[in-house]
Amino acid sequence: MKNWKFQSNRLDEIYLHDNVITEFVKDGNDVILLFNDIEDGVAYGFDVCKENPLNNTGKHKLTGRAAIILKDFSLLEGKEHLVGDVTNTLDEDHLFDGHLHDQIVSSFEWNDHSKTFTLYSFPDENPSKYYRIDFVFHCSEAFACWNEFVQDSWFEETE
Repeated sequence: MKNWKFQSNRLDEIYLHDNVITEFVKDGNDVILLFNDIEDGVAYGFDVCKENPLNNTGKHKLTGRAAIILKDFSLLEGKEHLVGDVTNTLDEDHLFDGHLHDQIVSSFEWNDHSKTFTLYSFPDENPSKYYRIDFVFHCSEAFACWNEFVQDSWFEETE
């Protein structure tokens, strides 16, 4: 987990909804879900809730470039749900072949007991073709990593 200023295993205090996974990267036995959505020259990552001890601002904050790192991962299940009730199985090769770049996160679930990370997303590229893409990973540990906050989270003012 080199090159990250902040590393948190408190995934229940990380908010991924509507944030973009720009790339899935394999690093040895780990998978890195990279959040590096560049808009107007600014890189956007994910939201860190104000309850996270690494966020001492008192506000929910959006990070710059960020990552979710799943240590010693294995892919338990991958499914691509297409319009028209068509479902395709996705294997590990699909994660890293560039096919799944720019995934908009709908939601995720981290189960610390079973060490499973479930991701629900859809592609930014052609949303009319896809309904949803699901992945279930097993890993030894999961971390949210980032270097900076760039602005208040979009939902900060709604509380």
